[in-house]
Amino acid sequence: MPKTGQFVASTTLILGTALYLHYSAYMRDLKARLRAGSRIAQTTFGPIEYASIGDGPAVLILHGIGGGYDQGLLVTRLNKENPFKLISISRPGYLRTPLRTGATPEEQADAYAALLDTLRIDRVAVVGISAGGPSALQFALRHPNRCWALISVSGVSQRIVSQLNRFQSLVAALLDSDFTLWLLGAAARGILFSLSGVSPAVRKELEHDPAKMEVLTSILRPLPISRRKIGFQNDLEQFAGLSTYELEHITAPTMVLHGTDDRVVPLRHGEFVANSIPHAELVTIEGGGHLCVVTHKEEALPALMGFLKRHAP
Repeated sequence: MPKTGQFVASTTLILGTALYLHYSAYMRDLKARLRAGSRIAQTTFGPIEYASIGDGPAVLILHGIGGGYDQGLLVTRLNKENPFKLISISRPGYLRTPLRTGATPEEQADAYAALLDTLRIDRVAVVGISAGGPSALQFALRHPNRCWALISVSGVSQRIVSQLNRFQSLVAALLDSDFTLWLLGAAARGILFSLSGVSPAVRKELEHDPAKMEVLTSILRPLPISRRKIGFQNDLEQFAGLSTYELEHITAPTMVLHGTDDRVVPLRHGEFVANSIPHAELVTIEGGGHLCVVTHKEEALPALMGFLKRHAP
């Protein structure tokens, strides 16, 4: 091999090794922090990972697709006041909650009730974010005496069949590994911002708000993705066969928070819930996309917190 070729090969090997070592150290630290930040509750339905912060009336937070208990707590960073006991879980198939704990929204709802039994909590408000919407609705339906309020945030309520174009399929394949997602870094964030419906105008505004950007980046780069894949795939399968729930039987005070420009879970999902549940409140965020609870927090969080305060036991 010519000397130039040997130099290039040696340099590539050295840089590649350094890069991999840096990646490995980052992932070890991340996994350690995730494990240290949560607990495992052994319920009658199976193990459930959760984290709890604050004190006061209990609020159960159900994260969206690709999430975990850590995602459920992210939005709390943007709100200075917290007069509640927030319990954020990893839904089945995510992080340390196995899918066997509950694959369907109905099974998950019953698992949440079992978690409350284990934690000795009588009643909660349940907040279903995006993909957490169906099991939140089922909890309010199946366990009305344990639900003092229901909030749907950009929540799924009807059947969704994912249809990706060629470019989106290619991006999904590229971002389907921990290493690639980590390696692409800011570039991955930009791609995922586009796929999640964060408009260029909103992205420009976010450049001047580091707190929002940090939260959005954590949501859109959910490392380690390898420990969330099972839940992610299960959510997609459940949404494709989602039946219409008899929401008129829900008795808990209900608020629906949804962005008018949500391209991931269209506004019609929120309108369906608001029109079906008696006396439900619909709060629309004008110009808000799927992540409006973060991008438009100045409108969304006061509405959400105000509703919880009005109905807290």
